[in-house]
Amino acid sequence: MAINDLITVGATPLVVQAYWAAGGSDWFGDAQRAQALVAGWKQACDTCGVAWGGGETPALAGIVENDRIDLAASCTGLINPKERLSVGDNLPPATRSCCSPPAASTPTA
Repeated sequence: MAINDLITVGATPLVVQAYWAAGGSDWFGDAQRAQALVAGWKQACDTCGVAWGGGETPALAGIVENDRIDLAASCTGLINPKERLSVGDNLPPATRSCCSPPAASTPTA
């Protein structure tokens, strides 16, 4: 969703960062589960054509429920100055997701 959020303002996503907070370090003790999370994240980044810029993975016992994980992300990108949005611009409905090519569009005032 971080990538799609960036696309909706006309930016090209470049780097996505992960934030995975577990209820304790035991969550990562299940090697198959942890490896599946990393593999899925990498596949999503590869599919969307962005680099994985690392992230943070704290164990937050007492904040995140035991045996649970909180997944979040941020995405950094570039916006073409000719495509910057201004107050009052009429936006077309979203026509692409992170995995489809950009649609040609011209903002209107």
